[in-house]
Amino acid sequence: VTGVQTCALPIFGKGRGWILTSIVMALMHIPQRMLSMSISPKDAVVSSALLIPISLMMGYIFIKTENIAASSIYHTFADWVSVLM
Repeated sequence: VTGVQTCALPIFGKGRGWILTSIVMALMHIPQRMLSMSISPKDAVVSSALLIPISLMMGYIFIKTENIAASSIYHTFADWVSVLM
């Protein structure tokens, strides 16, 4: 997704590119949720939409640090929090 964000920012501007990339990242989780969680397409869309704030944070971290490692660490942390809850 960072490749998408890297391409989207110059085309759409920092704000719109960041938001667009976050939405794309969340939508990419729909098939994963349907297959691994065995939920309906509608529930997968809702569940994936709830990822947008987390995705926005990862995109923000990437923009500020210009480094994939920082946003990857945040992604790992977010995954572990969701597993533990």
